[in-house]
Order: sequence, then structure tokens, then C-alpha cells
Amino acid sequence: MKTTAKGIIVLAALVLATGLAACTGGEDAGALKPTSTPTVQDALAGPPTVDVLAPIEKVEVLIRESWPPQYVIQVTSGLPNGCAQFESISHAIHGDRIEVDVINTEPGPGVLAKCSAIYGYETNDVIITDVLDAGVTFTVVVNGVEETFVGQGGPNVEPPAGTTGDGYETAETLAPVETVEVQIRESWPPQYVIRVTSGLPSGCAEFERITYSIKGDRIEVEVINTEPAPDELVACTADYRYATNEVVITDVLAADGTYTVSANGVETSFVGQGGPDAEPPAGTTGDGYETVEVAAPIERIEILIMESFPVQYAVSVVSGLPGGCARFERITHSTKGDRIEIEVINTEPAPDELVACTRIYGYSENTVQLGTDFQPGTTYTVAVNGAEETFVAQ
Repeated sequence: MKTTAKGIIVLAALVLATGLAACTGGEDAGALKPTSTPTVQDALAGPPTVDVLAPIEKVEVLIRESWPPQYVIQVTSGLPNGCAQFESISHAIHGDRIEVDVINTEPGPGVLAKCSAIYGYETNDVIITDVLDAGVTFTVVVNGVEETFVGQGGPNVEPPAGTTGDGYETAETLAPVETVEVQIRESWPPQYVIRVTSGLPSGCAEFERITYSIKGDRIEVEVINTEPAPDELVACTADYRYATNEVVITDVLAADGTYTVSANGVETSFVGQGGPDAEPPAGTTGDGYETVEVAAPIERIEILIMESFPVQYAVSVVSGLPGGCARFERITHSTKGDRIEIEVINTEPAPDELVACTRIYGYSENTVQLGTDFQPGTTYTVAVNGAEETFVAQ
């Protein structure tokens, strides 16, 4: 969840960032290699991009007046030129250390790209809802830049009167929607990311869930908050806050069809790309060559514990797509005692296929719902293609 605000400093000059890369057998197999000699026209039409760590300008930790306390890590990162674009922000908690990665995209090596020298800014929020131990100093590391804060309201601390967790009943309500934005990923078939920023009208309002359904050319998105029930007498602060959530549409939409997205009544539209009858770009999966299934590289595992009764658990998995021909295929899971095995599968060209694929490294994010059948106090291990994470059931 995050909010986005961009500030731009306009400089007086434009620079031309140039570079040429030759495809030679002696180079590192993981390096970016264009399949043909790039031109300025190719670059202006949409150069291949690579993921890079964003420069960090400021890190600030805010503690919300809620129960249990929520911690907002507000990160202002840089966009070093007109070609740089914010891509993603993610986090992982390891003991008293919170690692945050902020990723930009920029033209890859060997691409002739005409980029302005305008230095921009991107502000995003990472919201930590985990119950952190009171009195413990936590270190936040954002692309190497560090900030510290002291945890409040640990698991054995009594909540203040009149805060969530004090025993009052809550009711679900439609969240006020501030902005709706649609981004189209450079994948095949194209994926559509609907980013919704909604409001939390008071200190007692909490984001609950976001869902969507597709009916013809209309995509209905519902964003739900919880707040104290009408007959509950609760003292809530007047702080108006924001929650940013994304819905990823992987359905194949009709090319050139106009789709309307309605999020709690707030609408925007976009044009579909790459429909079922469209020809995929050369060198992408779907071009007619044979593929094989392979285990996907795992970039991040995050355990999600829902504030529900009974408690529901889910696992968010970010896996890699090591080249332009790699595609996410499926994710499956099974539970054996206190061990949860998750398998993430990609497809890629078969070894005997001669296919020209870009070296752009992509990502796929998927969530596995684990349900509620867990023994409180038991430590469970989640293994995703060999990468492991643990959690204690509540």
C-alpha cells in the first residue's frame, strides 16, 4: 500500500545518454544484449529497459495512532533523468531489521535513448502492520540508506481505551476512492495493473480488502474499509489517511477494445492490447516454438496474516522472469504437518529451440491463500522453490 506524489526539478540542459553493446560469446550470460543494433528511432519508439536501484533522497518513519500501532515508512526516491521511471517498492522484515527495495527502470546498456536531464522525485509509503515488540529499536534500510525507530504496543501491551482492539464491533463500508490509474505491463500477453488510492477517513478506519470482477468491457473494483459499528461509542482521531492497492488483470482482453474501470464509482478507461487473435512480438512466448517448464527464481516471500477471525493466512511470492521469453505458468501449494511447500513454474523455450529473447529481467507477483487451519503457537515453514520463510500461527 502506498501513496504517490511526484516533484520535479527542471534543469537547464538536456543530455544524450548513448551506449552500444556488442553481443559476443565472451560476455557474462546475464548481461543485457540487444538482438540487433539499436537506433535512435528504436529508442524513441520505446527502448528496452532494465531494473535498477533508485537513489534515495529521504526516509521517514511515521507511527499511526491506531491499535495495534501501524508504522508508515515514507520513502522519497529519485528519478535521475527523463527516461527513469519508478517501478516498484517492496519490503521484508528480518528480526529488528526492515529491508526496503525501491526499483526504477531505465534504458538498458547498448540503447540509444534521448533522455532529458530533469531530476524527478517519487514518494511512496510502506505500511507495516506487523505487531512489533515495544521498546525495541528497529532499523529500516532503504537501498542502503538507514533510519531507526522504537517499536510500540507489542503483543503483551494493553491497548488504550477507545482504539481498535478494545473490543468494539466493526462494520464494513465502501472506501472513498481518491485516484484510479491503469498501467499496462510490457509482457505477453499484456497484464493490466489497476492502482487504486483510497481514503481512511479517521484513525479508526482500516483498509480491509480489494476485489474485482470483469463483465464485458467493464471492470468493477470494490475497495472495503472497516470502521466502528454505528451503535459503538468510540473516540477516533480525525486523521485522514490513504491506502494504495493494486489489482493485476491477467485476462486476455480484446485488442483496441475500450474498457472502463469503476472503483467504488470512480471511473477511468484504457484500451486493451494483444487480444486472443493478435500476433505476439517476435521472440516472445506464443511465437510458435516449443517450451519447457522450469522452476522460477524466487525474489521475495512475504507471509500475510489477516486481521480476521478465525485468522487467515496467505503468502505473497515475487518470482523472476529471467528473459523476454520467460512466462509465469502456475503456482501450487501443499501442506504437510508444519511445512508448506509452494512451487512456482515458468515456461521458457526448449533447449533445442533457436529463439532470440531479450535479456530483460521481469517479475511476477502472486498470492497463495493458505486458509485458517493452523495450530496457534506452532512455527510453520514456507518453502518456495527452495527459498524458506517461517511464521508462528496465532
